Amino acid sequence: MFIPQHLPFATENFKKAFNNEMIEKEEFTLIREDGSNFNAEISGGLIKDSNGKSTAYVIIITDITERIHFIENLKQAKSEAEESDRLKTAFLANMSHEIRTPMNSIIGFSNLLNESDLKENKKEEYLRHIMQSSNLLLNLIDDIIDISKIEAGQININPVECNVNKSVKDVFFSFKDTLKNDNIEL
Repeated sequence: MFIPQHLPFATENFKKAFNNEMIEKEEFTLIREDGSNFNAEISGGLIKDSNGKSTAYVIIITDITERIHFIENLKQAKSEAEESDRLKTAFLANMSHEIRTPMNSIIGFSNLLNESDLKENKKEEYLRHIMQSSNLLLNLIDDIIDISKIEAGQININPVECNVNKSVKDVFFSFKDTLKNDNIEL
């Protein structure tokens, strides 16, 4: 039985179908004998005898509920995949920026070490900046690897103590000398 909302449309389609001898595939919501609804695809055609006289009309009703759920699940999966792809793209853009900061510091201070009249205390300072930036870069790479392991379900958590004050100072010094704008304070 058709749900009440579909009955006028179905009746009109069947009238047209009997005149045209065929029902094209149409989707309706039908009501089972137990009162539950299901999605159905209805098609059919007129059967004629060898003289061309109409003898019967065959109607095929196919339950397409699973197909509709499958299509909805595919759409949801596609949407989730697109969101995941968007997030990965944003992550890679952010990581490329984060990697450039310590790399610029390493390259810049390495170039400064090539100056011939460089005092020993400046060399030590530049080397310290190179080491700090190298460690920062190594930590970024470790973080990227950890994120990949999390996505693959292969991460092992090893809690360790850390010195928050030292971490903040390291971050401060990694950016202190790279700031070119006098209007920015750390």
